[in-house]
Amino acid sequence: MKPSIIFSLIFLCILVRCKSPVNKDIFEDDLINFKRAEVQLIDSLGTISILLPTRYDTNFMWIHESDCGKPCDKQKYRFQPKALPIFEENGFMYDKPTDSVESFTIVHSMEHYDHPDDSAMIFGRHSSHIQNLLFRYPKSKLAFDTVQKIGDRYFSIMAIENPDSIISKKLAAVTTLKSNEIFFYFDLLTGKNDSICKNFIKTSMTSLKSFQIKKIPK
Repeated sequence: MKPSIIFSLIFLCILVRCKSPVNKDIFEDDLINFKRAEVQLIDSLGTISILLPTRYDTNFMWIHESDCGKPCDKQKYRFQPKALPIFEENGFMYDKPTDSVESFTIVHSMEHYDHPDDSAMIFGRHSSHIQNLLFRYPKSKLAFDTVQKIGDRYFSIMAIENPDSIISKKLAAVTTLKSNEIFFYFDLLTGKNDSICKNFIKTSMTSLKSFQIKKIPK
């Protein structure tokens, strides 16, 4: 066989190997433990698709009314295991659950706000989102924060933890959709330091990275 032919075959093999994925897809090992959920947001904001743990077998939506009226009201959509108590925040002051919480919640305002759908807005407000989260949960510590592009849009992402006897973990993310800020919260309150607890932030990031906009009405 001519040296030129041998060289060509070696180069072809290298090229094929380079085109093969170096890392497994983030869902390959755990896909069996996830299911895809779809949420049609009100006010023609579109339909969101996301992978969630299969144990999140209950979902509901409600308006979180505030004392200052509609400008402060929030539309909320929640997924959680049906074995856990259902709780819907309402009013400016309310008694928060102290245990047995595992949920994914989408939140947006009932009013239209002009937040540009661009990376500059996400990067510009990232620090304020961190400060607001730590203000609301002063006993928790920031585990990590980042601005990351998922699909066609940027997300401000932050995680906080509080390793007390009742362990508290939260992954929060913010993006924009049709000039509205959309918030995503993965929450855990538990006294069990089991595999669900230990992997909660990682599992939540896996879900967040599967985010898709299926349909945005004009």
